[in-house]
Amino acid sequence: MKRKTVIITFSLSVVIIVEVLLLSFLFNLLKEKIEPKLHPSSVTVIQNEPIETDTQDKLKTEPDISIEEKLGDIELFYEVVNDYRAERKGLKRLTTDEGLEKFAKDYASLCMEKGEIQHNMLDTETIREWLNKYSEIEYTYINEILQSGTIEYFDSYQGVLNNFLNSPPHKEAIELRGVKTIGAAYVYNEEGGIYFAAYIGVVNTEN
Repeated sequence: MKRKTVIITFSLSVVIIVEVLLLSFLFNLLKEKIEPKLHPSSVTVIQNEPIETDTQDKLKTEPDISIEEKLGDIELFYEVVNDYRAERKGLKRLTTDEGLEKFAKDYASLCMEKGEIQHNMLDTETIREWLNKYSEIEYTYINEILQSGTIEYFDSYQGVLNNFLNSPPHKEAIELRGVKTIGAAYVYNEEGGIYFAAYIGVVNTEN
């Protein structure tokens, strides 16, 4: 009787373990589908999977309003980012680096030429060439966050920030401590497809 009890208990334990493993596998599979993946890079640019909406169904601009009129100056984006960092998280405000703006503009333009927003289109040497060309600041690394969509999707800079904050890896980049500067830019095509790039930098303080 005691031996039967041991066998039954062992069998139940095996069943429970199998069920737990199966549930864990299903949970991880579902998690991979709904959560963006983080693609870190320790070279020069820390990258996250870009936020992209379906631009094929809604490639059109709203009548009688330009993208510039709708969004306003890029400085407004820096304001909403800094307000979020300072007021919501108690973090230091970022200063604008016009060099990073130019870097962002060129990278967004490159994405538009390719017809999609993606990372890893520049090698390490080219990244350093661009930074040395555009900025007088020496960086330890820069965080790259990308986003694309249409004029309907880019309703305001607050909306752009909210889209980043809704993605855990991008939210982490926005909330980083120790970062000093920010630069962002966007470009758009005739069909109203917008490509937005932003960089948040850690300055080299050794020199």
